[in-house]
Amino acid sequence: MKKGQVYEGIVERVDFPNKGIVRTGEDIVIVKNCLPGQRIKLSVNKVRKGKAEGRLLEVMEQSPMEKGSPCSHFGVCGGCTYISLPYEEQLRIKEAQVRKLLEAALAGQMSEWVWEGIKGSPQIYEYRNKMEFSFGDEYKDGPLALGMHKRGSFYDVVNVEDCAIVDGDYRLILKAVREYFTKYGVSYFHRLRHTGYLRHLLVRKASGTGEILAALVTTSQTPWKAELSGGQVFDQYSGMGNIAQMEKTGRREAEPGEAMPEGNEPGEPDGGEAGQADLCCGTEKPEENGGCVGKTLSEEENGGCAGETLPEEENGGCAGKMLSEEELLDGFRECLLFLEKEGKLQGRFAGILHIVNDSLADVVQSDRTDVLYGKDYFYEELMGLRFKISAFSFFQTNSYGAEVLYETAREYVGELESARGDGRPDKTVFDLYSGTGTIAQMMAPAAEKVVGVEIVEEAVEAARRNARENGIANCEFIAGDVLKVLDELEGKPDLIILDPPRDGIHPKALPKIISYGVERIIYISCKPTSLARDLEVFLSNGYVVERAVAVDQFPWTANVEVIIKMQYNANCVRMGKEKN
Repeated sequence: MKKGQVYEGIVERVDFPNKGIVRTGEDIVIVKNCLPGQRIKLSVNKVRKGKAEGRLLEVMEQSPMEKGSPCSHFGVCGGCTYISLPYEEQLRIKEAQVRKLLEAALAGQMSEWVWEGIKGSPQIYEYRNKMEFSFGDEYKDGPLALGMHKRGSFYDVVNVEDCAIVDGDYRLILKAVREYFTKYGVSYFHRLRHTGYLRHLLVRKASGTGEILAALVTTSQTPWKAELSGGQVFDQYSGMGNIAQMEKTGRREAEPGEAMPEGNEPGEPDGGEAGQADLCCGTEKPEENGGCVGKTLSEEENGGCAGETLPEEENGGCAGKMLSEEELLDGFRECLLFLEKEGKLQGRFAGILHIVNDSLADVVQSDRTDVLYGKDYFYEELMGLRFKISAFSFFQTNSYGAEVLYETAREYVGELESARGDGRPDKTVFDLYSGTGTIAQMMAPAAEKVVGVEIVEEAVEAARRNARENGIANCEFIAGDVLKVLDELEGKPDLIILDPPRDGIHPKALPKIISYGVERIIYISCKPTSLARDLEVFLSNGYVVERAVAVDQFPWTANVEVIIKMQYNANCVRMGKEKN
């Protein structure tokens, strides 16, 4: 088997995360974005030490399990992996993936452990409470797009009109914003040239309260683009002190052997309803009005150009005078509020933000945040608690599934028996990687004290506020890296709950956690491969796994959560060198 060769094969299974095991005669090739039972055509792009990896070229025969997708963008956008399968089949695939990883990691454990299968999400469609949409275009010099990155591309963005994992409010907002900025000829941030204005649209909606927080993420450059002679394009920087001028270029294709990304983190699509009238500014035919052409618009209709009749060609939507950025953002705000005013939305806006981000990295972050309307936060309700969430606060993206996840974790903890005669709690719990303090507050009634440690300071501040608003006084939240904070904490916990990021626990933090010698550890993982790696260290130091269960927090995507209950048993300490 050689690099560059094309083969046909049958997908035997899919391992975590999204690794199709494809048999081509006597050879096995790993290919992403395929489903068990499919016959596919693939191109080999890497061969190393007898292992081959390939790129999916074509699905020649569908899997017998496939029943069709409710999303017309499946296979094009980088969001969902299993949406053409019945939900029960998706659960079986994820359960088998996790169990295979755990059985390999626990092969050396002498005591028995219980595998409790997988728990599905209470809601499998329209479950997302957070989306990060990207601005761009679907093809070279195409119209403005706002949606998800195309599968396998750094740059192409797919307009997703009927995404199934967000509700109708997201779709309406996405459509309105795209049409609004299209009218005004606003430039998007080009990831190669590093020029342009529009970067992302962040939308969060509380499943419990219906409150919506929308944030437009831009650069500090001017919004406008203009054509020069010779087919060149320039974008002006405001605040950066220079003007970039360069020739138009096409997409950069992958160099031979270069890997291209397969898509986004789970769940970013959206879109609008086909055939709907223009929802952003109250006009019925945006192509005829393009942003003030030949018609005098009211302020409500056109946000930043009230009372002016302006030609289209000079400034993409408000020529005749240079529309200021402030006016453009005012119009964006009114575009969204128009949806609420007209009763189009099921929810309501708690806040509308403008975030400036001049980082070259394709991530959503803030150099400056301005509130255009309302507040810079919203409230979500979960398990009888109320949580104040900002644009960048960590919170489980599936509120419905989060209740299943946290209720299962609480059940794994069990009773924290008190040695006090009056039965009052006397135990201390460490919640490491505590985020906005959801787990800590869940454990507060059963403990004398809960200490949460989280590296993101904004999340720590949110956790403290949330605890106060929920009337919880026995939670302490510390901002800092778990690796360093553990050296400074006084006292010994009776229970440790771990909920680390996708990469798992820092190798140097593992010995510090183990050194406490607590009887029980609950490990919640959003990446089973990281969990399997960390378990080797725990098992080498006297811990055994008693129970394990998967929880489907991310229906239709390749991701899954796992909860593990570990018990300390000094007789089970392995011989040999500990991996640090």
